[in-house]
Parts: sequence; structure tokens; C-alpha cells
Amino acid sequence: MGKVKVLTSTVNNENISLLKRNLISDSLKESGDKESVLGAAQFPQPVYQVVDGIKHIIHSDKPAAITLGHNKEYQTKSQLSFVAGTLGSLITENDPTTGNPVEVAYPTPTDAAQLIVSEMTDFGDYNARSLVSAKADAIGLRAAEIIELRVGGIPFLANGHQTTNKYGGIHLIAGNRTEGKDFDLQHMVKGENLEEMMVDLIESIQNLVSQVTVLNNDVKSLKTDLISHNHTVSLVGSVTATSPVGPVAGTANVFGATGTSLGLASSLPATIAKNNALVTTNLSGIDGNFTIMRQNYLEQTAPLPIKSRFNKVN
Repeated sequence: MGKVKVLTSTVNNENISLLKRNLISDSLKESGDKESVLGAAQFPQPVYQVVDGIKHIIHSDKPAAITLGHNKEYQTKSQLSFVAGTLGSLITENDPTTGNPVEVAYPTPTDAAQLIVSEMTDFGDYNARSLVSAKADAIGLRAAEIIELRVGGIPFLANGHQTTNKYGGIHLIAGNRTEGKDFDLQHMVKGENLEEMMVDLIESIQNLVSQVTVLNNDVKSLKTDLISHNHTVSLVGSVTATSPVGPVAGTANVFGATGTSLGLASSLPATIAKNNALVTTNLSGIDGNFTIMRQNYLEQTAPLPIKSRFNKVN
């Protein structure tokens, strides 16, 4: 057996009894082999209860067992369990009432690693279901090409009832909870559909930018026309008014007089060039941003694709 990293002398797991920590510390002084320090043979073996209908295949000197029998809640239904590290870190803890090692008959929540195959049990919100369950510090699945998780397509449950959800669902849950701001269960995104939606959205907004550009140019033309606008004034009789050619008061006969709108002529030229250039620049920038967005997220060679290049989910 190869050597492994030597455990430090600061072993301080609150789940490990003081006696056990002292034993580990003493062993560390003599060996750097983790297997010899933490080997199960150094500690008491759990006692596997004799229960009618349950058979234990037990390792001779390690807390590992295969149990064949039934589920605790559904004792007429079969169950097969594989456990390595029965009771886990509690393996040396004794029953406080007897002082003897804890007796076990079924897999426990503290087992170091377990695989349970049950004909019928309760699982979360799903009752009276067959179940394959695995529990460990880490679980790894590795394939040379692909791993598929499939659900649905089976019309009847193991209990004989028709499935209530024809297609089922795959839930990936972190933190062992589904409530709270960071843990609420949400639908996964389908990449191709999201891509198609984003393409349509970008095209729509780009069309909007084009239309706003047209409107901006139209406003520019209108302002230009207003600056140079002249119109004929025909006034007869007594008037008190302001005309394009200036104030007119009293009695006057003015036929065919023309002039420009002095207020517009003085104020618009300064703003036309400035506003038009600003709006044009902004619209061009927005349009360019959409092009960059498409390149960054949606194209096949995008550096930040919204679709995984390797993983798929439906």
C-alpha cells in the first residue's frame, strides 16, 4: 500500500470522541500510514441485530456489510443494501444506556457510504415507490463517451399504480433543500430555444434601432426646413401682432411680405448638429453592442456561450 499524506496533529473533529482523538494522536507518533491510523479494525465492530427476514453478510473485521431483507416501513417488500463504514464516524460511540456498541439492523443516516436498492419505500414527497439510493461523501460517475439520465416512459409504478407524471423530471438539488432565495427549484434552460429567442430579440431591437434612426433623420430634415422656412403674410386693417417680419401694430396694409421665423432661425442651428450627431452616435453604439452580444454568446465560436459545449438536458 502506498504512502499517503501524514495527518497533522490538529485532528479536532467534534464528531470524534476524545478517546478516539487521543488514540489517533498516539498512533500518528508511530506511523504516517492513514490506513493503519484510521483502520476500522482498531475500533469496536457494530453489532448487527438479528431480525426475522433479514440476513447480514458481514466483513470479518471491518464495518462493512451486505444486508438482504426488507424495508423498515414496508416489511413485505424486499430490500438490498451495501454499506461500507457502518455508523460512519459514530462507529466507536456506545449506547449510553448499556455501554455496549450500538446495534444496527438497517442502513443508518451516518453510514460512511451506502447503496440501497428497495422494492418499496418513501422518498421525499414520493411515497410507496421503488428506489435506488446512493449516499457518500462524494459520488462519481465516469463514462468513456456519455452519461445519460433518463426518466419517464414507464406507465406504471412498482406498486402497480399508474404514474401521475407521464414524462417525470430530473431535479439537481444543492444544499439538500429547495426553499429560500438561493435554493428555490427552477426550470433549466434549453440552449437551442434560448438561442433562437435571443436571436429574434436582437433582430427585433436592431429593427427598432433602424426605425429610430429613420425618425431621427426625419426630425433633422424637419428642423432644417423650419430654419429656412419663409411664408407670405397678408394683413389688412388694424392689427396688433407679431409677424415673421417683426412687430406690426396699428393700421397697415401688408401684402406679400415674406420672412423667416426669427426664433427658430436663431435657436435651431446650434442644436441640430449637436443632437443629431449625439443620437446617431448612440444608436450606432447600441447597434454595435448587439453585434458583439451575438458574437460573445450565440455564435458557434462564442467565448461565452449560453449553451454548454458538452452537456445537454431536457
